[in-house]
Amino acid sequence: MKLSQIFVYPIKSCQGLNLTSAELGEFGIQGDRRWMLVDEDGLFISQRKNPELAHIQVIDSKGQLIIQHPDTESRLYLEKQLPPQTIRSSVTVWKDTLKLKTYSDSVSEWFSRLLNRRVRLVVQEDQDHRKTQCQSSNVSLADGYPLLVATEASLKEINGQLTTSTDWRNYRPNLVIDGDTLKPHVEDTWQRLQIGDQVIIRMTTPCARCLLTTVDPDKGERRPDQEPLKTLAKYRKQGGKVNFGMNAVIERGGVINRHDAIVLLD
Repeated sequence: MKLSQIFVYPIKSCQGLNLTSAELGEFGIQGDRRWMLVDEDGLFISQRKNPELAHIQVIDSKGQLIIQHPDTESRLYLEKQLPPQTIRSSVTVWKDTLKLKTYSDSVSEWFSRLLNRRVRLVVQEDQDHRKTQCQSSNVSLADGYPLLVATEASLKEINGQLTTSTDWRNYRPNLVIDGDTLKPHVEDTWQRLQIGDQVIIRMTTPCARCLLTTVDPDKGERRPDQEPLKTLAKYRKQGGKVNFGMNAVIERGGVINRHDAIVLLD
């Protein structure tokens, strides 16, 4: 088995980046979902209700994030590190409430114009601890766990049942694993994996899927046929949830590279 894809999503629910290498720490992949857009009440927003977020492109450029969108010629340049005196706002992501540094009004206005609603951008720093759903480690602003793992075989399986194929943008994994003999959804049975010579991750729970999978990433709108969720529900419904991929936590961090060997430990 080998690591075939590495994805990171700097701003929660916006476009991701396909990396050749990455560093894994306690929060997950470095820079993954450490930024987040929130509404006027401080509640996080996502493609579930704002599918147009799929068109917000993020470029990671050393100490900056460069934000762009096909509907505007202007680019937004964001410093990753904000000054210590930066105002913090109370924000909520699912059941967790944190006080996070908030970007300036001009940044808020840029995103608000795009989304036609008042929003603010916040950032989670290393000292802004948030526990995973199983309370075993810290996590970024991801839904519940530091990592989402899936296999190429699972993607091929669902696409074989659809008239219009999906891609990884619909499922938003962090790590994708490939192997000539892998069966679809075999990741459900894994417990611990070693990636390369150093990194060890541990699977926790299946990833329950929602309407976000039905967003057409090219159009930035929800598919009227409700695919691929509709088809997944026919053969991946378990305990009232439709599962695809596995959530995971990091037992031992380090640097990973695309094409690293994967060893099943348990």
